Amino acid sequence: MILLVEDSEDDVLFLRRAFKKAGVEAPLQVAYDGLEAVERLSAAPPSHVLLDLKLPKKSGLEILEWMRGRPDLASISVIILTSSREKSDVDRARALGIDDYCVKPVSFTELVALVRKIAEMWRLPLAQPAR
Repeated sequence: MILLVEDSEDDVLFLRRAFKKAGVEAPLQVAYDGLEAVERLSAAPPSHVLLDLKLPKKSGLEILEWMRGRPDLASISVIILTSSREKSDVDRARALGIDDYCVKPVSFTELVALVRKIAEMWRLPLAQPAR
């Protein structure tokens, strides 16, 4: 299961569509703010997390630091998916051991390509093409 931590409903919708278009079959759950993310991570840890940085109630970097401090969550694969290009955000996220740092693409085509890259990196199951 993938936990998507994203406060923009539009971005969640586009990501769900991109996952479908890319043929990624991994289940996707959503947390819309930092506190909801902490609750979901505590209740049922996912295998992977797509994490926005700019979130209400608790930032993505705060969530990541909290995760890395917990033995039961420290090894979960995390990719940052954000609009922030700030060097301090990139450096801090990398220091906390992320798999990758991705800036949200502008076009849907680029988003689908990014989802395919993520699926390959995480070895996620893909739908078999129709014959």
